[in-house]
Amino acid sequence: MQPPVSRRPILVSGPPRGGTTWVGKTLALDPRIGYLHEPFSVVTRPGLSAAPFPRMFEYVDDANQQRYAPSLARTLRFDYDVRAEVRAVRSARDVARGVRDAAAMARMRRRRARPLMKDPIAVFSAEWLAREFDMDVVLVVRHPAAVAASFKRLGWQHRFESFLEQPRLVEQHLPMYTDQIRDFAQTRRTSVEQAALLWALVGTMIQGYEARHPTWVVVRQEDLSLRPVEEFEAVFRRVGLELTPSIRAEIVSNSSS
Repeated sequence: MQPPVSRRPILVSGPPRGGTTWVGKTLALDPRIGYLHEPFSVVTRPGLSAAPFPRMFEYVDDANQQRYAPSLARTLRFDYDVRAEVRAVRSARDVARGVRDAAAMARMRRRRARPLMKDPIAVFSAEWLAREFDMDVVLVVRHPAAVAASFKRLGWQHRFESFLEQPRLVEQHLPMYTDQIRDFAQTRRTSVEQAALLWALVGTMIQGYEARHPTWVVVRQEDLSLRPVEEFEAVFRRVGLELTPSIRAEIVSNSSS
């Protein structure tokens, strides 16, 4: 018999290219979970999340929460925002995607799914999210060389001005990186260099989270890769999910290579 279902939402976050999708999708193998993909992203369709994020890695706290809390609460209720989506429709493809997403959200709402938000872009706002929505938090960390290699392969670039535009974030949590952030905002850097600084910024936040929130789950992507069943079983247990035999078999199948 499965344990009683917790109604607490789950946040899965960490550095970009750090393994959050793998962890989020694996936890969502539990049929009681409803998976939500990156509400903090500036490219997420407004029907799924109409929160008006102006930049990547927006820092949400008590000072600006009113801009974001209502839409995020709606997302966590699986309440598709039809009006916001209609206003953003530009093509037949948008219409088809909207119908698909609305149907998926409705199914999750009808079965009273437990929301799981997979979102590395929300990593700087994890404390506010956990407090505002009473979330269980899972943070995935990965060796910086692997993150940098992934950035290089994809040719990813980040606009570091986004941090300078958020003085509360830098002053409260990242003051030791102010000069580097300003330098990266002014001078073009390689994908590897950008990944290194971004990894350091996220890592500094996660270190602070570990110190302040001992009940949060912090797991290394490398440990999950080496011992997937054992490590995922611990993560499942700590967020109140059950690793059933069928989920165990799926984890083995997905990670055996």
